[in-house]
Amino acid sequence: MNISISAAAHALGRRYLPLVDDIRESSAGGRIILLLVKLVRIDGMGLQFVRLPALEEFIPAVVQIGKDVPELAVGIAQAAFDKAQAYTRQRKTSEGPISEFQIIQQKLADAETGIAAARLLTYHAAMLKEKGEEAVSPIFQAKLFASEMAIKVCDDAIQIHGGYGYTDGFDVHRHWRDARLLTIGEGTSEALRLLIAHLALKEQ
Repeated sequence: MNISISAAAHALGRRYLPLVDDIRESSAGGRIILLLVKLVRIDGMGLQFVRLPALEEFIPAVVQIGKDVPELAVGIAQAAFDKAQAYTRQRKTSEGPISEFQIIQQKLADAETGIAAARLLTYHAAMLKEKGEEAVSPIFQAKLFASEMAIKVCDDAIQIHGGYGYTDGFDVHRHWRDARLLTIGEGTSEALRLLIAHLALKEQ
């Protein structure tokens, strides 16, 4: 395996993560499905670059290193929602606080519903895993839904703040930057959709 690694990249968010730039295909010409471009710790294997050549081998690695993403996504989304909710009560116009505007209420309703749904998907996957039952697809589903939900909630939180959401003063955009990585690292949304479909078709 020929691995090409450049200097650590400057990241958009979650800057504490040690990201590297690239992993190349092997000289043998085998096709490599890339999950992460970083070192990850896998139980019993220590620090490894994820470089698995087949879909079936890809699945355990995604489960192992992506299983904590749904909780992260829910927490990030909840933080952004709490800030947005508080801001709607504080921000007033001539017609009263913006929390009374229907369009704002719709965004808050969608956010709270999405967070609740992601939390329940996460609890369901965790319960199956704890009971020793098949939890691979539920884990993938929780990560997929929760990570995409977090981006939407954080984006709406910035929109609710208006121009202030784009500034450092209210710090709400930080949550969007942190959420954005969750649909890329530790199993992209595109890869997870393929894996979920693969497992669903396998059951037939």
